[in-house]
Amino acid sequence: MSLSANEVNMLELDLKKADLRIKKTEVVAKYVSLLVLLIGIAIPFYQYVNTLKKEQQEREDKRVLEAAQRNKEVEAASREARKPFLERQQTLYFEAASAASKLATLEGGAERDAARKRFYHLFWGELSVVEDELVEGAMVRFKNTLELYESGEAGKRELEQMSLTLAHSCRDSLARGWGYERK
Repeated sequence: MSLSANEVNMLELDLKKADLRIKKTEVVAKYVSLLVLLIGIAIPFYQYVNTLKKEQQEREDKRVLEAAQRNKEVEAASREARKPFLERQQTLYFEAASAASKLATLEGGAERDAARKRFYHLFWGELSVVEDELVEGAMVRFKNTLELYESGEAGKRELEQMSLTLAHSCRDSLARGWGYERK
C-alpha cells in the first residue's frame, strides 16, 4: 500500500505535532517538577523561619517577664529597707496632723497648749528629718496661718483649711513612700 505524497506529508506533520506535544508535555512536566521542588524547599524554610521567630519572641517575652519580676523584687526589697524610715515618717505625720487639727479646732486650754508645743517641736525638729517637700510646704503654710490666726489676722476657717491641707499632704506623701501613688 502506497501512500501519496500528500498523505506522507500529513503523516509527517502529525508526527511532528505529536513530537511537539510530547516535548511540550516534557517541558511542562520539568517546570511542574521544579515548582514542586521549590515548594518542597520553601514550605519547610518558611516553617523554620516562623519557628525561629516564635522562639525568639518567646525568649523576649520570657526576658521581659523576668525583668518585671526582678523589678518587683527590687522594689519590695527597697521598700523593706526603707520600712523603718517610712514607719517613723508615718508616726510623725500622724502626730503633726493631730497637733494641727487640735490647734484648728480647740478654743483654748491645756490640750491646745500641748498641741501647739508639740506642733512646734515637730516643725523645728523631728519632722524635718523625714518630711518630703509636699509636707514641708504644708507645715510652713499651717505655721504661717497659725501665727496669723493667733494675731487675729486670719480666721478659724483658714486655719481649719490649712490643717486639712496638711493632713492631705501627709496622706499623699505616705502613699508615695509606700508605693501607692494616688491617681
